[in-house]
Amino acid sequence: MAILYKIYVKDKTELKTVHQLSMLNIKAFALFKEVVIEGKKIQQLQENGIIYAYIEEEQYENVHGLTFIQRITPCSIVPSDLPSEGL
Repeated sequence: MAILYKIYVKDKTELKTVHQLSMLNIKAFALFKEVVIEGKKIQQLQENGIIYAYIEEEQYENVHGLTFIQRITPCSIVPSDLPSEGL
């Protein structure tokens, strides 16, 4: 069973890291919020340098070795807007 992890990555590499994890068949997510700048709605990361991923125990070492990942910690609280593992 996969465990939800909070993954700290180098700034500005969040989407690249999510893409790398998806290539490894790992469900990973960067959370966004909608903000208004100069009258235009845009999507902005909720937390810079943080993504979430459901990782199986046997995948952990492969994930930890990716270039942009700085730290991985188990996520004790599931953010309300995070998709469930079953998606």
